[in-house]
Amino acid sequence: MDKKTQIIEAALSRFSYYGFAKTTMNEIAEDVHISKANLYYYYSDKFSLIKDVFLFLRHELEKQQKPIIDAFEGGVLGTINSLLELDAEFTRKYYMLYINENLEWVKGLDLEDLFEKSRVKEIKWVRTVLVKGVENKEITISEKDLNRVSGVILETINGLMLGRTIKDIVSGIPDKENVKEVERIQKEAVELLIKGLGYSSTIK
Repeated sequence: MDKKTQIIEAALSRFSYYGFAKTTMNEIAEDVHISKANLYYYYSDKFSLIKDVFLFLRHELEKQQKPIIDAFEGGVLGTINSLLELDAEFTRKYYMLYINENLEWVKGLDLEDLFEKSRVKEIKWVRTVLVKGVENKEITISEKDLNRVSGVILETINGLMLGRTIKDIVSGIPDKENVKEVERIQKEAVELLIKGLGYSSTIK
């Protein structure tokens, strides 16, 4: 593992437990066993490090999503449910990153492009699953409607997560138990949407 990755992983570990504001660059340097000056050689400030942490998380999630999509186990619903379970696992593990004080730090970062690219990739994985479902004759959807339906499913999933965690975000008090309830509701919502596409799979 290269030094930069070590720094990112050490930062992620601290950010996930203490938050952005309470984590110092000196602590991260100590965790990686380098001097603070050496740390600043890689990252000129905490903001640039936070941005790379978000990129790292996005990449790690995508790496784990791919084999689930490729396997297509359980068809459309089985695959999307597995992806939602993976997302919930990540959310629980890094729940502190949702907290209010951390969102204040994120406001100072130029992350709009990063989040938009993430959204495009998420729509792509939903679309890939839907295409597999069409080819498998589980669902009926025209080629021209694939992007629109993929976007609706993604916005539904993300909207339910935001709606259920908004209390924690405002109060700054994390409650990881919310994630389990969000996952349940997301699965129910996706099932309703998929069944609206003429779902006829016998896959269990």
